[in-house]
Amino acid sequence: MNFVSFVEGPFLPIAFALLFLGTFTRWTLLISGVVARAREQDARWRTALLPLGRSFVPFHQAVKKRPLYALLRYLYHGCMFVVPVYLWGHVVLWEESRFELSWSTLPDVWADRLTVIFIFLTFCFLCRRFVVAEIRHASSLSDYVLAAVVVLPFLSGYFLAQGTFSGFAFLEERMWTIHVICAEMMMIAAAFLIVRSRFQTKKCTGCAACVSSCPTGALAYEDSGKVRALTNDDSRCIHCGACVRDCPESAAELVHQVALPPFLGGFDRQATRFFELQECVRCGTPFAPETQWKRMEDEIGGTSLRLCPRCRGSALMAVARALP
Repeated sequence: MNFVSFVEGPFLPIAFALLFLGTFTRWTLLISGVVARAREQDARWRTALLPLGRSFVPFHQAVKKRPLYALLRYLYHGCMFVVPVYLWGHVVLWEESRFELSWSTLPDVWADRLTVIFIFLTFCFLCRRFVVAEIRHASSLSDYVLAAVVVLPFLSGYFLAQGTFSGFAFLEERMWTIHVICAEMMMIAAAFLIVRSRFQTKKCTGCAACVSSCPTGALAYEDSGKVRALTNDDSRCIHCGACVRDCPESAAELVHQVALPPFLGGFDRQATRFFELQECVRCGTPFAPETQWKRMEDEIGGTSLRLCPRCRGSALMAVARALP
């Protein structure tokens, strides 16, 4: 069996199997994580399972803060789902398979339009990463690789349907194989795809507003001595965007990442950021990240900001008693 026969034959069900197993694993870990959170809070089952329903509408908490981005994000993911599932050529393959499944299909003209929209939006998101300095500095090579893996099946499928390379015998003969390989790469990437909160290094002050707003406890922090560790449990993230909505510095964002280690490790809680804590000038107790303290002092000023909440309360009480 040569490479082409393997790619178009046995490897295709392997890619589907990995996609199914990856999706099943994510949902299993998500359910167990949400249930564990409910037990920690001694919540009712209905309250515990509510976040699972909200996970089907990702980024809904941040729509008001970033309406245009949210709209384009929904359109992007809608095209990503609708085109592969309802494309006539794909449905025919399912009809001819051992499963003999069939369902309604998209008109070809709409399939082409949605494909073009998806490709265009991918190009726009990539340009945004290049043009906006803050996003460019926060991006990694994996972000660009993932974008390429996602868009290549749509590009190759569009070229195949339109006969774009009909004048080039080499590409014309191999375009179907190229499309199958790209689709398999996308399915394998989707099998190990996770969504997690990421915080821009130059903006994040460690204030932990995102921790307070996280509905499932995916985000947490731990103060140990003079260091605050911001931690993330990817298995509990429902992609709601509450961290994006409530971050006062606009440092939080939701990103897609292909990562095998979380699946092998069961999505253990991991520390993502560390902050040095500022000590109270009166009692010496570490009480707030130094970055947050400096930001507040620059904007508000006043020596009371250098006091921990307990000493600040004592100082205010002393002032109140001194008043006539």
